[in-house]
Formats: sequence, structure tokens, C-alpha cells
Amino acid sequence: MQTARYIDLGIEQTVELIGSFNMAFPVRLHGAVVSYLMETPFAFLEYEEKCNNFSKDIGIPGALRLDPQSGVTEWELAAEALLAGTLPSMSAIDYKTRAKSAYFGDHDAR
Repeated sequence: MQTARYIDLGIEQTVELIGSFNMAFPVRLHGAVVSYLMETPFAFLEYEEKCNNFSKDIGIPGALRLDPQSGVTEWELAAEALLAGTLPSMSAIDYKTRAKSAYFGDHDAR
């Protein structure tokens, strides 16, 4: 197991490192977003409502959604789900396309 702290590595190296993982268990929203966009399978600790909203938005299955009260068993089940290929229902490319349209508008329609 490897841990990564962006404060030690810098943002670029942290993103590259997360992208190289077979799976991730982020405990902060930014780690989950980076894991998702780098297409690194992940289970996510939902510590605030914004985390729940992100999980719902991209369709993270319940087995990959952990809360602060989750015990070892739930984390183990999440790892098993990741190993079985469980992923969010929205692909990262679809999310990126939707975000680009939301932030920059649909320039192809002009």
C-alpha cells in the first residue's frame, strides 16, 4: 500500500501517482475527483454532503461509498468490489464532456 500527500509531492506528481494506482481509497473529495478523472478505480469516504453529491452525480455504486462510521468489513467489501471491476455508472470522458459544456458552453453549436 502506498500513500500520497500532495504537500510533499506537488500537484502534478500527485496526479500522476494517483493515475498509476491499480485502485485508490481517497478520504478527501479532491482525491476522489482526481482518481475518477485519471480513471483509477476508487472507493470513497463520504465525509460531507458535497461528497455524497459527487458520488450520486457520477453514479458510484453503494459498495464503493464509505462513511466515517464504516468499519474494516466495509472497507474490505469495497476493495473486493473494486477487484471485481465495480465502477461509477458515468464514464470519466462523459463527465469531462459535460463539465466542459457547463463551464465553456457548447461552442460546436455556434
